[in-house]
Amino acid sequence: MQRPYSILPTLLLLVFAAGSAAHAATPSPDAGKALIASTIEAVREALSADPALGRGERPAAVVAIVEDLVLPHVDTEMSGRLILGRHWRDASEAQRAEFIAGYQDLLLRTYAAHATDYLAADVDVLSAAPAGNTGRVLQVRTRVTRPGKPVAAVDYRMIARGAEWKVFDAVVQGVSLVSTLRTAVTAEIQRIGIDGLNAKLQAAAADPALAPLPRAVAH
Repeated sequence: MQRPYSILPTLLLLVFAAGSAAHAATPSPDAGKALIASTIEAVREALSADPALGRGERPAAVVAIVEDLVLPHVDTEMSGRLILGRHWRDASEAQRAEFIAGYQDLLLRTYAAHATDYLAADVDVLSAAPAGNTGRVLQVRTRVTRPGKPVAAVDYRMIARGAEWKVFDAVVQGVSLVSTLRTAVTAEIQRIGIDGLNAKLQAAAADPALAPLPRAVAH
């Protein structure tokens, strides 16, 4: 059975939110839909421009592409709060910041390891509609087709930050990345504490061969 997160790294639009402009109007759903489509295409074009990237020879360059094109559109602080759940309230400011930095690195390394596998994928951005009743949360539905693989549903949950949409979760085949990571992180904190988890994330950043979370989550 195909792991739902095996297709995520190429599409993953998951980093720190830009400061919200006071009293800015909520962006339109079409703006969120266009952002997803344009970011996916920009990453595809950047990866296609250098054949060495497609051969997996320059993972650091893939990370740089993600940092430049993807991370400005992601709210990892909100994602981090949701992933830590009740532990966010108990954590110090330093622990929260350390976790978010480690979480960002985990996403970048995952993307670098898998992004070029999906240069041939077709991504259809189907719709964008408000989620909830505040008008400030949006769900953008996409469908991903890769040669020899089943069509996969990848939906993005976004939040309005000022006049922009920021992604805070991806739902792959009905499974939320944030929810899955929250389960794994909760288990690790119960076992070794938040400082222990942050230390594992730091160690993994220094040695990418290490997996700070269960393989099913990291890959």
